[in-house]
Amino acid sequence: MTAAAASAITVTAQLTDVNPGLNVSVHRANNTNVSTRAGVYNFDLISDDGWGALADPFPAFCIDLNQYVWYGGTFSWEVKSPEEAPVPGPDGHPMTSAQHLDLRKLYAMYYVGATTGGSNVESAAFQAAVWEIVWEAPANGYNVDGTNAAARGRIYVNNTWAATGRANDMLQSIGSYTGHMPTLMALVSTTNQDQIVLVPGGGQPPIPEPVTAAGLAMAIAGLARYARKRR
Repeated sequence: MTAAAASAITVTAQLTDVNPGLNVSVHRANNTNVSTRAGVYNFDLISDDGWGALADPFPAFCIDLNQYVWYGGTFSWEVKSPEEAPVPGPDGHPMTSAQHLDLRKLYAMYYVGATTGGSNVESAAFQAAVWEIVWEAPANGYNVDGTNAAARGRIYVNNTWAATGRANDMLQSIGSYTGHMPTLMALVSTTNQDQIVLVPGGGQPPIPEPVTAAGLAMAIAGLARYARKRR
């Protein structure tokens, strides 16, 4: 008997807008420039398999520079640990545990979402900082360069100098943070742009432990001992 696969939670939602935020150009080394909007991604929740951890509507931030979502579009993802995202990720693999930790620190110190407000500049800066943490090669250090991706190796954001500077202020301060760490989960898809979401109250997806053959045998043995005692 083989282990049974754990059931996954699927979230389906419609993107209404990216607001507050700013229009930017995102440049990655060895990649074409992408014009997009950096800020709070606002989704209307359609279904979540009864998970119940997300509000309706719920805010999210993009962690995927290879795939897209668009206004009015309906998308589905699996709920996974951030360390299983993005897919496809930088250099062909998802973020590391250190990058996940830095994202949690960033959220703890500077999170802006539908319930916390935030200016256009602040929201765009937060999104730029998220991109930098997820997509920058860790050895390069965190810096949202406003002029040249090659200077630091991975990513820069232009068209909004205020947001670039603010993003770097955020990134330079998270290293010393030692306070409460919020729970983050990733919305992951092989075809849609992956998102990162804050889980209110630190709730985790109710994913059951797989049942193994050894575990089943122990349970049967326990029932047999109970039956003998009852005789």
